[in-house]
Amino acid sequence: MKTIKQFLLHTVLRLLALLSLSQAGALGRLIGTGLWWLNGRSRSVTEINVALCLPEYSDAQRQQLARESLAHLGTLGLELAGSWYWPSEKLLREVVEVQGLELMTAAQDSGQGVVVLAPHLGNWEVLGLYLARHYAVTALYQPPALEALDHLIYSARSRNGSTLVPTNMRGVKALLKALGRGEVTVILPDQVPAKNGGEFAPFFGIDTLTATLPLNLIKRTGASVVVAAMLRLEGGGYRLLIRDVDQAIYGADRSAALVAMNTSVEALVREAPQQYQWEYKRFRRLPAGRQQPYKTATSECQ
Repeated sequence: MKTIKQFLLHTVLRLLALLSLSQAGALGRLIGTGLWWLNGRSRSVTEINVALCLPEYSDAQRQQLARESLAHLGTLGLELAGSWYWPSEKLLREVVEVQGLELMTAAQDSGQGVVVLAPHLGNWEVLGLYLARHYAVTALYQPPALEALDHLIYSARSRNGSTLVPTNMRGVKALLKALGRGEVTVILPDQVPAKNGGEFAPFFGIDTLTATLPLNLIKRTGASVVVAAMLRLEGGGYRLLIRDVDQAIYGADRSAALVAMNTSVEALVREAPQQYQWEYKRFRRLPAGRQQPYKTATSECQ
């Protein structure tokens, strides 16, 4: 039975990989519309997060953003098949605009390693593949909850030369060594870390458990830091966007550095908020005494 399920899953993914980006976008928007009208967990969490993070938006603006975000969520779900199955040359031809690559080039030319903070914005699978084409990249890899996808995702992410290391101390040591050699590592900075792997810092004005790993890597290696995303373009294709960070991230004040990291991520998200994964339960771990905001959502997102 397990083998049959794996076969069916991979068959469906291969069929989805036959879609062009424009076709995936059109079908993805339909899926997003369905998620909106079903009014389930995805819509509930998205609306909660948008309301929490963007109180300056009107009700109509928040509703519009939530709907657009679900459309992009549906699109991302369909794009993943192509991200994993397409030859890298075909996929990277879809990257038609690049902004800010000189920030990484300058650091590399000076012999510094670079920590790329890549939030859940746009298509981070294509971002990783693009960076690995141009730089020596080492990144953490945690096997997906669906075991049948493990080999596929691992092979896809490493097919351009990325070195994938486990999410444990052995993996962290590998990141330190890579940065020490002047290489690049990619970190997802907006995941909820383990309790012993984070500290509270404001994110969109909300005290949020924030990963301290990026700061530890910076402090121990002297690496440069950028934030980056691979954004969808309305006419098709992708735009690589790389931005500098708040310089307080390099300071000795750890609390200020965490604030600077979150501020830098937030600034990038605000450039394309409709492409952010608002349906992720980012605020499920709050300081003691703070009420968890997702009581109305139907299930816990791990």
